[in-house]
Amino acid sequence: MKDEAIKIENEFDILFKSINYERVDNYVGKSPNFSNADYISLEKKVVIELKVLDKDFFEEGGIVDCIQGIIPVPKDIEEDGQGFYEIKIPKRDRNGKVDTLEEPLRRIIKKANKQLKETNQRLLDGKGKGFMVLAINMKTTINPEIIRAITIKILRKEFLSINAVVFCTPKVGLILNNGFFQPIILHCQDSNLSEEFAKELIFIVNSWAYFINNGGHS
Repeated sequence: MKDEAIKIENEFDILFKSINYERVDNYVGKSPNFSNADYISLEKKVVIELKVLDKDFFEEGGIVDCIQGIIPVPKDIEEDGQGFYEIKIPKRDRNGKVDTLEEPLRRIIKKANKQLKETNQRLLDGKGKGFMVLAINMKTTINPEIIRAITIKILRKEFLSINAVVFCTPKVGLILNNGFFQPIILHCQDSNLSEEFAKELIFIVNSWAYFINNGGHS
């Protein structure tokens, strides 16, 4: 999946360049002395960190605590769907919960928060806002609404440098009854995000929708 993740990142470079965002390393170089995010608009005062979620956390099945659900993996299945399924019970996390996804997702969010915070401080004097784009590209398809719900739960408690999150599926999504692929895009934001930044968030959401509908992630 590494090569595909790099391809997705390169495609987002094209998207953000088309809407007048610059790569942060254009300003600070490839090896700055701080944890840098990926994109920035100095004019709009928005910093963006892209994370490609491509590790298959549910390769052996798993549990999603927040919805009290299980993700089984089919092993020996008949055409009618009957047969044997497998599920691996994860170890309890630091809060004593049995959950396959929340702790790995928290680590991703924690790193993004640090990158957004430090880039905001260095290039915008701490006066900007930080957006995370989570590109979901997992082999075992998980409803992005679940990932969004877990993310909101995590952000309610910590990581204040992430003011909004865009969730999207560049390569996976819903397969409709007519056989067509339907990409998914969702978002969440701080309840106190100003109208100016909320409009910019929706602009990014709409720009990605236009981008993928015109072959941007082909």
